[in-house]
Order: sequence, then C-alpha cells, then structure tokens
Amino acid sequence: MVRTKIGYLLIVSLLGLLSILYDEYIMMFVFLTVLIIPILLWIIMLYLRKFVDISLTCDSSIVQKGAPYELAIQITNRSFFPVSLIKMTLSYQNQLEGIQKEEKMIAVVDSSCEQKHTFTMASDYCGILQYTLKNVKLYDFLGLWCVRKKAREELSITVLPNIHVIEESIVLDNPSVLVESELFSSTQSGDDVSEIFGIKDYEYGDKMNRIHWKLSLKEDKLMVKQYGLPINCSVAIFFDTHYEIKDGIPSILPMEYLDRMMETMVSLSFSMIMQKQIHFLVWHDAVKNICKRFRIENEEDLYEVLAVLFTHSRLPQEKGLAIYHEAQYSKEQYTNIFYLAGMEIKDTTEAMARSRKNAWTHFIYMQNNQTEFVALEQGVTASFLSAENLYMELRMLPGEWRGK
Repeated sequence: MVRTKIGYLLIVSLLGLLSILYDEYIMMFVFLTVLIIPILLWIIMLYLRKFVDISLTCDSSIVQKGAPYELAIQITNRSFFPVSLIKMTLSYQNQLEGIQKEEKMIAVVDSSCEQKHTFTMASDYCGILQYTLKNVKLYDFLGLWCVRKKAREELSITVLPNIHVIEESIVLDNPSVLVESELFSSTQSGDDVSEIFGIKDYEYGDKMNRIHWKLSLKEDKLMVKQYGLPINCSVAIFFDTHYEIKDGIPSILPMEYLDRMMETMVSLSFSMIMQKQIHFLVWHDAVKNICKRFRIENEEDLYEVLAVLFTHSRLPQEKGLAIYHEAQYSKEQYTNIFYLAGMEIKDTTEAMARSRKNAWTHFIYMQNNQTEFVALEQGVTASFLSAENLYMELRMLPGEWRGK
C-alpha cells in the first residue's frame, strides 16, 4: 500500500510538471482528473463501509471431539460498488488449552451480492472453542486507501469429550460404610424405618413388627408397612488437575492429560447415570481456591458441571485435590471413590488415604510417573490409562477393581 501511494505521488508530480511545461487544456484535464480520483475513492470507501456486513456462523454450536463441523464467513455487499479487496484475521483458541492461533484471510466481493466462505474444522481436544473475526479492512481499486470496519464477530463452539459407556457395574458394594441418604427409591422397598414406601397385604414371611395394626383393624385384614430404601449417593469422582514438573513445583496440567481426564470422567459419570447411580463430582475451584462438590443425577447435571470445568480446569492448582477436600469435607463418608489425576503425587495420595474412611478407592492416572504406585502401599487400587485405546482400558477397569 505504501508503494502504491509513492507511485501515485510520482505520477501526480510528473503530470503536474507536464501540465506546466505544455500549456494545453488536455494536460491540465488529465492532471486534475488524476488528482481528484483519490478523493472519489475515499468517498466510495466510506460508503462501502456502511453497506458491507460480515458475520461468522457455524452449522452447530455443540460438536463431538474429532467430529468435523463447518465454519462459515458470510460477506454481504448491499452497495452498487464492488469491493476489490477485504483483509481480515480469524483468531481461535480452546479455552482449556489457552493458546491463541490466527489465520489471515482475503476476499473479493462483487456489488449487490453475498459470498460465503466455508471451512471444515475439527478439534483434537474437548473444551470451548472461541472464534473471533477481527481487523477487517476494506481496500479501494487502486490500493490507495484502507478503511477499517468496526466488526468483531465472535462465536463459541462447545466440543464434548467422547463418551465410552461401561456396561458392567462400576460401583462396588461396601458393607463397611453405613449409607445415609435423604433420597429414597420410588420403585423398591427397603429397611429404613424413617421412610414409609407403601402399605400392602400381609404375606407369609412378613415380619410381625411391620404390621400396621390401626389400618388392619379398619380394613379387617392384616396390612404390612413397607419401609424406604435409601439411594446410595455416597459415590464420588475426584477430578484433580494438580500437576508437578519437578522438585514439587506446581505446573499446568498438559492438555493431552487434561483431555484424557475429561473423557474418563464423563465416561464414568455417564455410565453411572445409565446405571441410575447418583454420585458427586469433586473438583478444585482455582478462582475461589476452594473445593467444590456437585451432585449428579442425570445428563443435564453432568453437562452443567462440564461447562464449569471447561472454564476453570486449566488454571494452576497449588495442592492436590485430596488435601483441599480433607480440609473442607473431613466428616464426609463415601462408599466408592474414583480419583482421577494427571500423575501420582505422594502427598495427595496419602491425604486421600487418610480421609477415605473405608471407602473403595480407585486412583486413575493419565501419566505413569512411578515404578510402584504409592497408592498400592496404602491398600487402594491404582491404574494408568494411556491414550492409545482408552475405551478398552476403561471397560477393563471394573474387573481389575474386583480382582484386587
């Protein structure tokens, strides 16, 4: 653009000199015409800026990891003049990864028409992809002027982790822990006298202390009370993003480990939902520096907490999640604990071993940084999941836990 302006000034200077040397009407007319052209072009560019619209669209706001989707830049020119050149910058980043990338783009648009530039995209990692169209510049025919269009189009696409459903029951019975719950089954009766499930006719084998005497006298037949069955909500998935590079220095969990943890967590949680197992998801809120728990009963709950993790999971975590949990929820009891972490850290494992209180505890690591897991010394199971065949490894976990 600078070269074009220098060339134009040289031409104007030459024509001005010729119009002086040759005192003719035609030379003066050519000189004035060339002199007026930039003014006309500037007016046209200001006009075009008002009548050219640029938008960013996608065929879906929610996609699966690895699945292709179409991103489109829609350019609409409502003026009578064509646009010889449009330059713009498309920046994008995964909020989990935090690395911003940019692509420079150019386009030419005819008068009174629409153009759609479509790109097929796919993401290797789950998270929220943020696309931003910025630095939109319109150029005139000669390349003398450039006007900026104040358009900053933004678009968010949620990339969900792949779900590997584990059909085998992953929650082990734990008679060592007394289950206390405020929720009771609506389909099965139990032995909790604090909740009445229903009333039925007496059958041979029913306990005498369950006979409802007042109702039996009224109905003139023996009626038996059915007590409630507490629903086991004391199952927890711990999502620990604490990571150390060396000498105990906290670092940010590598994206490949975080993505695998997300996929493992969602697979475990979704499998429990399919098995009608209510459970908790436990994670560290790095913004407030506290440990958080969220009860998951259905898919809506899972996706709600997943949106929160997509926003905060990439922030550095100074200590292991078990240490935060021990400080805030020291009196909580679980029957089963599934502890997901990038790598084994001795202090974290020991803190979890202290506070687990007879719960079946399963450590699942994304990086095998130990020859012998500290978890095994504490009497709990430890597994390592690689990225090569995550689905098969997840399916083998229940059998591995039962074999311990």
